[in-house]
Amino acid sequence: MDHVVDHDQLRNLILSDYSRHTSPNKNSTDNSSSYLSTLHLNPVISLPLCLPLLNVNENWLVQFYSLRMMTWCLNSLSSSSSSEIIRKKITSYIPTLLPSHPPPVYLLNILSLTLALLIKHTYPTVWSHPFLYLTSLLSSQNSVLNSEIYCRTLKMLVQELVYDVTGEEVGEGDRRRDERVRDEMRGGKGEGGGSDVESIFRGLLQLIQTSPHPHLQHLSLTTLKLYINWSSITLVMSSPCLHVILSCLEREGLKEEACDCLGEIVNKGMGEEEKLNVLEGLNLIQVFNSTFKTSPSSLSTHTKLTSIINSVGIQLISISESPNPPISTKAGSMMNSWMELILKTFVHDSIIVSGEVLNVLSRWTMCLGKQVGKGRGEKMGGFWAEEYLVKVLSCVFRQMQYQKGYDFNQKENLPELVSVFDSQTLAVEEDDDDEEIYRQEVRKLYAKIVRWQPDQAVQMIGATLGRLPVQLSGSEFEVAEAALRLVFHFQEGLSSKMAKMIGNGGGEKGKIQPKPGSGLKFIGG
Repeated sequence: MDHVVDHDQLRNLILSDYSRHTSPNKNSTDNSSSYLSTLHLNPVISLPLCLPLLNVNENWLVQFYSLRMMTWCLNSLSSSSSSEIIRKKITSYIPTLLPSHPPPVYLLNILSLTLALLIKHTYPTVWSHPFLYLTSLLSSQNSVLNSEIYCRTLKMLVQELVYDVTGEEVGEGDRRRDERVRDEMRGGKGEGGGSDVESIFRGLLQLIQTSPHPHLQHLSLTTLKLYINWSSITLVMSSPCLHVILSCLEREGLKEEACDCLGEIVNKGMGEEEKLNVLEGLNLIQVFNSTFKTSPSSLSTHTKLTSIINSVGIQLISISESPNPPISTKAGSMMNSWMELILKTFVHDSIIVSGEVLNVLSRWTMCLGKQVGKGRGEKMGGFWAEEYLVKVLSCVFRQMQYQKGYDFNQKENLPELVSVFDSQTLAVEEDDDDEEIYRQEVRKLYAKIVRWQPDQAVQMIGATLGRLPVQLSGSEFEVAEAALRLVFHFQEGLSSKMAKMIGNGGGEKGKIQPKPGSGLKFIGG
């Protein structure tokens, strides 16, 4: 640095730099920005300069810059005395904040980040009980503002310790330190003999349940979500925590955040038996059915719930294939109950909601393929995929149909599709909008089913065409188009060997034939 200034000069530099960036003449020559940008490189000089500027009587921008320099110092200095100086300054500054003149959000964020970095770098060796201090903020006179600081600090802390929010590469030493801090928080040195994480859960749950301020309830629940992933599943599944999360599914403004918390729980890593016990304890089928019936959800909330349905289904199918019979049987039994919810979601009017379960249905086709050629007595586990084949095919045909009013020219596309079908080539150019992408995924699902169960698919095609009330050309366009696709994509789903057999047309033994009486005849046959 070219020169050293006192804190009064530093204040003027900060305000001058802000004025320069907000003035119409941004090209004015001013060395304040250059000096401020290099000041953080020397924390020994910057720390004494910034401390006096952290004062409620100062401009918010000046206070912000002071806190920003403290974060630089905490990430640069290894001296415990320096961090102790910053801690004393911060803890004496917070009580001076006035609810009648609350700081802007950007200042609350940098203040919370400073507290989080103090915990990250000094807990438990220098600052042994930071969470007792944070909890004390909840019972202070300025409870609303301090509660917000409490939540934001915990949010910043978990992002520092668990998630790479900076995008910078983390060194091995930093990674080990973060792991030690997390382990210490999960240990038994918190308030009342419990762990610090338990104390955090109690504080957040208290705010969700008792705060009259919606923004604090929302902030508390979003913060709780961040701690679920690396906290004990026993703590997460405890009666108070689970009760609060499930009750939030029925509270306006908190439904989506509650879904996020449930998503963290069901996707949390654990053993197969423990996973089944957790899913059983959540009783999600009853919870979801109750939520859908009694508490109408927005599309985004419904989509989040459906994402959980998809995730649980994939996990249950996987566990049902376990070589451990008691585990696989229990998972299969649970999956049998879960399939009804999956199919109900699949036929939802919104393609966004319906599309969320395409992955689990694709996983179901893999299970279907593994069970081909096996008798029911040979199956592993209690889930028999073929039991749902007819229902899934029926739902697939329904979802193949474009919604009425879909923007494409019927006069051009229907004859073209018929012509394509006759020539056994695909030449229709389809728009890559959301609707078309969804239909393409449904067709892929259908092709996977055909690959493993072509006989059943043939029967479904014949039954579908036979149910049409009039000739195909006179049917509703959406139904006609979907019916043609059933036939066209049938061959797409077969292996090349099977396709060749059908192309040769014959009725020889071993070759796939339309069911007698279906009214269906293969092209080329």
